[in-house]
Amino acid sequence: MLKQPIPFKKPQERMIVEVYRNLHKDCWSVRNPINGLVLFHTDAIHLSDAKFVVHQSGRSRVIREKRKNVHAFIKGTIEPEPNINGLTIYKQYNPITYNPYLHNSFICKGNQEPIHNADKVYLDSDLKAWAFTYAG
Repeated sequence: MLKQPIPFKKPQERMIVEVYRNLHKDCWSVRNPINGLVLFHTDAIHLSDAKFVVHQSGRSRVIREKRKNVHAFIKGTIEPEPNINGLTIYKQYNPITYNPYLHNSFICKGNQEPIHNADKVYLDSDLKAWAFTYAG
């Protein structure tokens, strides 16, 4: 049975979701973590209590078949768009990336260190991921 996206006009704040980059639609796909159904697509989204997930079996299949599949995503709680004292998001957040051919987890672009959790994540309209973790 083919799963159909649930019509969704506006995302609910404080809802736990899984978000992945949709290569075909050039946007972010947001899905329900319980049933895997896509709830909506968006140009940008802000998450809190984020966990970076890579299913290694899916990654192995990508490497073996040289064909991409959805096996990596960020799980977190939807938050309102960030407004950090009028500063741009990029001044306080670190760029994050994932490439299944080079790494087995998401990494911080600057130091190439793996990242597994973040307090806040911003997925922007340029399809870039930014993470912020509070010190302490």
